[in-house]
Amino acid sequence: MPTPDYLRDQLAKLQKEEADLSAKQSAERTAGAKGRDTAHRKREQAGRRTTSVATGQRLAREAVRAEQDAAKHETKAADFGKKAAAVTKKAAAVAKSLRQAEESLRRTRDRDDQRRRREELAHARRVAEVARPVVSLQPAAPKPEPLRVAYLTASPEGEEHLRVDREVREVREAIRGTLHRDLVTIEPWPAATFDDLFHALNNQRPHVVHFSGHSSSAGLFLDGTDSVNPDGIDVDFAMLARLLKGTDTPPTVLVLNSCESFDGAETLLDAVPVVVAMVDEISDMAAKAFAVKFYTAVARGQSLASALAQGQTAIEFLTGEGSTPEVLTRPGIEPTEVVLVTVPTV
Repeated sequence: MPTPDYLRDQLAKLQKEEADLSAKQSAERTAGAKGRDTAHRKREQAGRRTTSVATGQRLAREAVRAEQDAAKHETKAADFGKKAAAVTKKAAAVAKSLRQAEESLRRTRDRDDQRRRREELAHARRVAEVARPVVSLQPAAPKPEPLRVAYLTASPEGEEHLRVDREVREVREAIRGTLHRDLVTIEPWPAATFDDLFHALNNQRPHVVHFSGHSSSAGLFLDGTDSVNPDGIDVDFAMLARLLKGTDTPPTVLVLNSCESFDGAETLLDAVPVVVAMVDEISDMAAKAFAVKFYTAVARGQSLASALAQGQTAIEFLTGEGSTPEVLTRPGIEPTEVVLVTVPTV
């Protein structure tokens, strides 16, 4: 895509050309109108009774020439008008491309700013860790129980419909196809409400809390109830963090398979040690591709870093959207060392 500076230069040139053509068109119209007036005046003079025959003939000839000149000016005015219209159309296309280029540049700068802030925060955490004894939070030792995943999905009315139901089904089918399928249990929570978050934490006590649906840089968008907020309800990241902390057995990993959710990762680290989220917008197809490959890798004993890489590769290969999922962890935790499922050795 051309740079905004190049497009601005092109737009300025087209606008000047358009103004010049419009000025020429106006000048030719004026000349044509003047010629018509001259021809009309000559004909009136030729038709007067007091005018001699010779003078009348001369005036008639002059009227004809004036009309011919007027017609030429009108033709030129029409040609300038067509050229101006073509330039106007081209300028509109360049202006649209300029808006798109400026928006793309703004989004790139925003992502760079977010990445720089994350790096600064990570550096600040490392500096703070050097100043005090490091309490390293390593993954819990394997227990004789399966990995529990609370899989919450929501696609409220009034928002773009998402096939999150199909996503859950394909993830569960993929896990059933693994050798040690009994080491992972996924409990779906469809049309998830805020209350379902409470129920999932209290009843299931999951190791992983997963959300698929709509979100923004401010928070998640959950289903409402029939009587209160039937079209859905916003849950900001600070409120979500408070809820996740309000349990004796908080989850180890939070996965937010929804647009721009990585903006809340720093806030959510206060509640969970590992957050996997989306840096940018993500399509329905890409979200499904990521979830299937991510959990298949987890179920086969791959580290969190490898599972994330497989999910990123699936997105890029199947949709071409790039590697939008990223992971953020508390100090002392390395994604390469986080293994959620320990597969028995033969």
